[in-house]
Amino acid sequence: MHGALYPLAWLAALAPGSVGADLVIILHIGLLGLGTKALSNRLGAGAVGSFVAGAIVMANARVGLAADAWRCDLTGVTSCAGLCQC
Repeated sequence: MHGALYPLAWLAALAPGSVGADLVIILHIGLLGLGTKALSNRLGAGAVGSFVAGAIVMANARVGLAADAWRCDLTGVTSCAGLCQC
C-alpha cells in the first residue's frame, strides 16, 4: 500500500475490506469541500456562495473519477470492472 505513513490511509488498514478505502475517499472529498469553502470565504464570497462553491467542487465528475482510480490503488484491485483505469 502506498502512503503507509499517511494518517488517513491508516483507516484503510484498520477497517475490513474496502470499507477503509471508502472512508479515506469520503474524508478526502469532505476536506476538499471544506477547503474550497474556506478559500472562497477568504476571497470574499458570502456564506451561501462559499457553500455552493464547496458543494460544486465535491460533486464534480472529475473528482469522482479520481476517487475511483485512487480506490483501486488503495485496495490493490487490478480491475474495477470498467469503473476506472487501474
